[in-house]
Amino acid sequence: MALTTFLTRAKPFLLGAALALASLAASALPPGAAELLMYEQKYVNRTLDENKIFSLQNHQAARYSPEQGQLFEVKSYWLPADRQHVFKVPSALRELGIRFERTREGQREVLFLVHPESESFYRDLVKNAPEGQKFLATATASSRTLMMWPERNPEKVFFGKLSLNKEIGGVVRTIPQGEIARSVGVSQILESARGELPRQFDFLPEFFGVMPRGMERGGMLLRSLPPEMMSGETRVMPLFAFYTRASGRSTSPVEDLIRQSGLSAQNVVLEKVVRPFARQWVELAVNHGIAIEAHAQNVLMEIDRQGMPTGKFVYRDFGGFNIDLAFRRAQGLALPGELPVIEGESKDYHQQFHEKALRQSLETYFEGGFLFGLGQELERLGQSSMDYKGLTQSLHDEIRRELGARGHAMKKGSFFTELLETVQKARAAAGRRAGACGKLYLAR
Repeated sequence: MALTTFLTRAKPFLLGAALALASLAASALPPGAAELLMYEQKYVNRTLDENKIFSLQNHQAARYSPEQGQLFEVKSYWLPADRQHVFKVPSALRELGIRFERTREGQREVLFLVHPESESFYRDLVKNAPEGQKFLATATASSRTLMMWPERNPEKVFFGKLSLNKEIGGVVRTIPQGEIARSVGVSQILESARGELPRQFDFLPEFFGVMPRGMERGGMLLRSLPPEMMSGETRVMPLFAFYTRASGRSTSPVEDLIRQSGLSAQNVVLEKVVRPFARQWVELAVNHGIAIEAHAQNVLMEIDRQGMPTGKFVYRDFGGFNIDLAFRRAQGLALPGELPVIEGESKDYHQQFHEKALRQSLETYFEGGFLFGLGQELERLGQSSMDYKGLTQSLHDEIRRELGARGHAMKKGSFFTELLETVQKARAAAGRRAGACGKLYLAR
């Protein structure tokens, strides 16, 4: 038999064997990582208020989407380090135990991961680059962020946010250079401030970023999963999973909790989710100068063994975080000695857009994403007073109450206009109490 004929006939068998091995590798993921991946893929939900947030129409090949839940191979390449912007947290690299840096023939190199749908985008960049090890990967709810691991080491799982040369939600998802610097920098700020931040706040560190010099878009970020979440000791679910009926299931997690706990819908939703979130949002905005990106995809909530939210929130993907650096410096709050920058601190960290980020955090993302989807599900369950409008009003009431309890009552009027003015006054008061008069970067 001719070799070409044999390979043609054998290809389906070889492909099936490869997929079987890949499935076996996926089943060996640490239990916490496997549970989170289940939520990411089986509960993915793109329901949004399109008056506030763009539709997430996905133009990539179906096999790479989270809904398909398929495993695929990701190639890596060794690139000269002096031709890249490289930002890292060395301790996190060591803990993961995968080599992303090396010295070869006296030249330092970094490992760069390429999404299969972006191989043509990087053709010139990697043309003469030595190939590194291959990784198995599968998409999370954010299609360009992959859960990844070395082919034979699923215990070394991590997240790779890789530039995706495909349009999703009207935007080509290659990562701009400022986002690479900002993401690692925000992670460093949060790590330095762990002792100051609310006890119910946590995050997934972004510990390695690479941006090819001379390119405006096309960077790569790596994100870790803390050991307690990896093992399943701490359980988390994305906000969108809370109100979603997975394929093959007739109920959502929020419906299950209401039925099984004996608690009212108001108790489960307002007391366990909305009120703790409002309290944390105010604390971060007023006392720490932090505007979170609070959409249902990037915020995880901790749940107990019965699936009940604990009031703790875990944040990921720091490209959308906005931290008022001048406020933190004026208050003497924790900051690294030197932040990663490419085009300059003000531009890379979007300092002129801080007020806009505060408003988007609530109005666009938390309301237009999470409360919209949750309101639809509660309305389906007959909770008409807790529809989208009712939940939004409850959020506003909780934020007013929280600010008032801190001595900063909001005036009656346009909610967001009054909110931003109140946050500004509260920060100014904090500055006076600290004997500092730090300029607040709230653009007018």
